[in-house]
Amino acid sequence: MTAATRPGTAPRIPLLVALDLDGTTIDHSGGLSPAVREAVTALVAAGHHLVISTGRSIVATLPIVRLLGLERGYAVCSNGAVTLALDAGQPDGYRIIDTVTFDPRPVLTMLREQIPYAVGWTAWLDINPEGVSKGSALELVRRSLHVEPGDTVAVGDQRNDIEMLTWAARGVAMGQAPDEVKAVADEVTGTVDEDGLVPVLRSLL
Repeated sequence: MTAATRPGTAPRIPLLVALDLDGTTIDHSGGLSPAVREAVTALVAAGHHLVISTGRSIVATLPIVRLLGLERGYAVCSNGAVTLALDAGQPDGYRIIDTVTFDPRPVLTMLREQIPYAVGWTAWLDINPEGVSKGSALELVRRSLHVEPGDTVAVGDQRNDIEMLTWAARGVAMGQAPDEVKAVADEVTGTVDEDGLVPVLRSLL
């Protein structure tokens, strides 16, 4: 067991820390608490590699990146299909370093034939190419940064975080996560409304 899996111990620097956005870093109304922002800032200042890891598209991710005040680091978007290197020197504030594209029509056609459905504002459907997930994209980032597998931490709250939580040496589920997400995590922290991310990040400092 490495320092990344033991809360309260001094970690080797730097760790790769992957954070989900909705329901983890920001609340369900899109709000960012001052305590979370402060903890994220301290993590980056300590020299850790912060990787935002979200199902959001690039366009939907960048406002949260700016809200967090991030000018460097990485962002895994679209559940692992797009990976960005944050770079304040670029016109848009980032460089695309990896993309995976696919045609979703066969999957959508099959779904419509089997289970005619509609997805409203309270639910969504994620469709990814086989083998592509937050975890697979994070592994590429880890290798490029030469971070040891044991020096990885991930925090998330939904089913699209399962691969990420199992990939990390220390996978942390938020308190409001479904039971199947908590089951694959190494530990469970408080809910997003309780700023459950804060003690996790502080334990890495």
